[in-house]
Amino acid sequence: MTRDLFLQTARSLDETMGKVTAFSAEVDVNSPMVIIMTISRSNLAAYHSHLVFKDLGGSWKIASLDRI
Repeated sequence: MTRDLFLQTARSLDETMGKVTAFSAEVDVNSPMVIIMTISRSNLAAYHSHLVFKDLGGSWKIASLDRI
């Protein structure tokens, strides 16, 4: 997912589900390459998003995510 597509999707969610009101992040103890985000939006109950990171030539990038 490109940065522009991520931003477009996030802005669309802000409009339909409400803006992010709170978030937290923690490392998945079973997989240190995974960050689990807990996200709250004004019109939606808290949910989790799993971000998988990959080292690409010395630079860590988000390789995949299941929700924004």
